[in-house]
Amino acid sequence: MGSKLFSCLPVRRNLFLKTLTHFCFNFSTLSEGNASNSNAPSQNLFLYFVTTRFNMSSADVAKMLKLNPTLGRLKTLDKVEQLVNMLNRHGCAEDQIANIIRTQPSLMTTSVERLLEPNIQVLKDLGLERENITKIVTSSLTPEQLDLIRKIGIQKESKMYKYVVSVVAKSRIEVLKAKINNLQLCGFSPEEALEVVRFYPSVLEISEEHVQKKMEFMFNHMGLSVDFVTKHARMFTMSLDKVMRPRFSVLRSMTAMNRAGEVKQTRIYSALKIKEAKFVAQIIEGHPESAALWTVYKNAIANVSESSKTQR
Repeated sequence: MGSKLFSCLPVRRNLFLKTLTHFCFNFSTLSEGNASNSNAPSQNLFLYFVTTRFNMSSADVAKMLKLNPTLGRLKTLDKVEQLVNMLNRHGCAEDQIANIIRTQPSLMTTSVERLLEPNIQVLKDLGLERENITKIVTSSLTPEQLDLIRKIGIQKESKMYKYVVSVVAKSRIEVLKAKINNLQLCGFSPEEALEVVRFYPSVLEISEEHVQKKMEFMFNHMGLSVDFVTKHARMFTMSLDKVMRPRFSVLRSMTAMNRAGEVKQTRIYSALKIKEAKFVAQIIEGHPESAALWTVYKNAIANVSESSKTQR
């Protein structure tokens, strides 16, 4: 499914929108004396429409034709008119419609009645409000995607529900399944993998490689349990090199200084989630051996930077 995200702001009441019927009349009039509208080159019909209605440049037109060559062979503007009218009904202003068409030219040859409108109705049934529905336009929302949304199990009343629907709607189901399977390969059970997504859906937008690296560090170096990581999935969005590695180095050194054994999981998470200034003030500078901890912290950051240069 090749869906994209776009934002639409409410249309102002007094905003005047030219209709495509008016445009077709003007174009027909312009063609008189040379060639009839029906005999005019089809590419001229498309070119005239986007440059006149939306003031698009020739470069824009060239890109759109490259993405969807069918546009150069349009003989009527019926589907275009349906698309523009639908976007209008759902709150899109002229400049927003222009941007949608520019970035998603395939929509101009898509069946609005058979594909787009039914899918918007599905999104309405899922609980998305009108202003949010206009952010998503696709060819279809597949049964597999709907099933995945149900399996994730976020309640419609949750603030994260709309976000999950948006992520699933814009992504290919194969990609989403691969990311969930990747969590299982890293040590989660199928139920725990879905629980991770439920606690922190943003994990679906992180690459499999990054997830694997963070999982390896959290399990093998930090000693965190699967259950703890499942319930604190926010850690997947934390920087491995700028946050996790240097801060854990400080905590491990501090624990050794205090002869306190292993670093507790809750202590690790608390140190990772706070801002750097607070981490420095409370954990490093607040310790009797702050100078030694500063050295550990700076060396850890330096080692990460040097490692990044080498990998380049």
